[in-house]
Amino acid sequence: MSNLDRLRETLAGEAAGQAAEIRAEAERRAAEIRAEAGVQAERLRAEAVRAAQREIELRQRQSAAEERLLRRQALLEAKAELVGRAMTIALEKLADLPEEQYRALLSRLIEENAPDGQVTVVLNRRDQARLGEGFVKQVAGNLAARGRRVELVLSPAAEELAGGVKLVGRDFEVDCSLERLLELAAEAVEPEVAKVLFG
Repeated sequence: MSNLDRLRETLAGEAAGQAAEIRAEAERRAAEIRAEAGVQAERLRAEAVRAAQREIELRQRQSAAEERLLRRQALLEAKAELVGRAMTIALEKLADLPEEQYRALLSRLIEENAPDGQVTVVLNRRDQARLGEGFVKQVAGNLAARGRRVELVLSPAAEELAGGVKLVGRDFEVDCSLERLLELAAEAVEPEVAKVLFG
């Protein structure tokens, strides 16, 4: 075997050895990359699972909060409706007081709210028919007895009131209708009514 053949053999052996080393290094590096990729993929998967779990928990909390809000809103609406009904019943009961009590109530409203001077007393049709001019004269007499200078006149026109009176003058109108009185009292009374209704 010539020197050239030996040299070729030696170079071929070295090349094969280097190729084997390169292949082994490439396989080792590929295994490292696969392992790193597996670790990173597992980390990303775990992060995605945690993010999804956080999103689920957030949506569950939001859903629970929305459900509580809707329940509370429905309860408040039901309470408001019941309180409104209670006020309507109170209005009906006031309008349907026995005549003597009702006359006393209207008399007090007029006496406490009529300013001095000429005052027109406005009633609803029902009260005009059952109380009439005699009632207005009686209240005017009560005011005169207390030293008040109030001239009361019954309005010929009736208003659509559930009950009570309106006192009208040249430059004023005092609304003492039962609706208005209950409306004014509602803010103070509603919590008590709600307490009675709902404990």
